[in-house]
Amino acid sequence: MHDVSDVRVADMLQKDFKKWTVVEIENLRLLAIVSGYYNTEKNFKRELLVSVESTEFLMNVLRFFDVNASQLPLSILPQPGLKEEMKAFEIDKFTSRKNVERLLEEFCSRTKSTLDMSS
Repeated sequence: MHDVSDVRVADMLQKDFKKWTVVEIENLRLLAIVSGYYNTEKNFKRELLVSVESTEFLMNVLRFFDVNASQLPLSILPQPGLKEEMKAFEIDKFTSRKNVERLLEEFCSRTKSTLDMSS
């Protein structure tokens, strides 16, 4: 995983990505970056970096990932110095970026529904 700690969210979103979606950017609670690359052994790797507003919200994300482990097999990538509201994962090479996107959208819609009901 590359060190992007000095890169601002706005800078990342201005880059040419295949697809990005920001819902309620003024109230961004979850930022997920999926990267795909070939390592030095020429093996394809896919990684997911999740950054959230709080450790409590991160626990909700991790529970969702755990419940959906059959659809989104992840293994935690240890990243010393990563903020506690961030986690890095390796995704198995057979899980598509679109599947990751669909699951994250499902999580966000469930979270929004929960928030709407509690208001």
